[in-house]
Amino acid sequence: MAAERGPRTPAERALALQDHLCERAASLKLPEDPRVLQRELQRQLVSACDEGRLAMKQHDVLRRLKLSDRPLEGRPECKGIYGGEKDFERTGENPCFRRRDGAWFTFTITVRPSGGSPI
Repeated sequence: MAAERGPRTPAERALALQDHLCERAASLKLPEDPRVLQRELQRQLVSACDEGRLAMKQHDVLRRLKLSDRPLEGRPECKGIYGGEKDFERTGENPCFRRRDGAWFTFTITVRPSGGSPI
């Protein structure tokens, strides 16, 4: 009966989430070039603005989404895609992405191009 209702304990829920994320990651089609990934993220975020899921203007998305040559303390061949500025104080006052419901988020993606295969 418990299996029908799904995982119940925190450990069971964590394992179910891990399984889900691993399964999802295996099905992702990633580009070879970090710039292509940045443009796709930009397209998705601008689309979210147009659909009203983000409470911000398109130009704010463009200003907040950046590609760096090398993340801090990362390998020289790595690139960083930054969405907003980290807000360690959790105030929401730094540049971030704002959802329509008032929630906000930032993100950092570190990628390593692998010469002819997906990042």
